[in-house]
Amino acid sequence: AAAAAADGSTPTTPGPCLVVGYNMGQSCPDKDNYWESTLRVVRQAGCPLLTTTNTLGELSMEQELLEDAGYELAGMERNPFPYPCPAQSATVANDVYRTNDWLALYVPRSMQGQQGQQQQPPPPP
Repeated sequence: AAAAAADGSTPTTPGPCLVVGYNMGQSCPDKDNYWESTLRVVRQAGCPLLTTTNTLGELSMEQELLEDAGYELAGMERNPFPYPCPAQSATVANDVYRTNDWLALYVPRSMQGQQGQQQQPPPPP
């Protein structure tokens, strides 16, 4: 059997076409970055990364961290299928959100020119 590369590909099978990260916690500064090695492999494979976040603010923080990790934002929008039940923040009393409310698509910088111009998150409502 052929040995698999770090991105899961073998000489006869390609690596992933898309990786999805649900609420990866990249915007939480108190958490260890468990995703660092995974993001490095995904970036080296040239694979786009689709992420979800609960709020636009989290998306903005995650965008900054992922850009530092070698990604560029290719597009973002509200998820048409977020978690149906709103939740209240455990730390901010008036913060109500829906899990997976925002989607963002990132591409490795090496692919950025193929995807068009970088988008910035819209201003908060």
